[in-house]
Amino acid sequence: RTALQTVLQADGEREWLLATEKALADEELEEEAAGISLNEVYERLEALDSDAAESNAATILAGLGFDKEMMQQRTRDFSGGWR
Repeated sequence: RTALQTVLQADGEREWLLATEKALADEELEEEAAGISLNEVYERLEALDSDAAESNAATILAGLGFDKEMMQQRTRDFSGGWR
């Protein structure tokens, strides 16, 4: 995982919503079993401003001193102090 992916994946609710969205859209999961409708998933993603998540994560990393190259670097490639 890259540093940017790590920050994005830290948002557990967004990750769950995206996985549920995919499962519902691909008909791998029924709404009743999921406990949420596809429309509710879309509404919650919109309320979370999910489309801006990557930009927000990049802003957080930039504030911590990460440049664009570092954001795309795999976390395991960082020295111990950066991890």
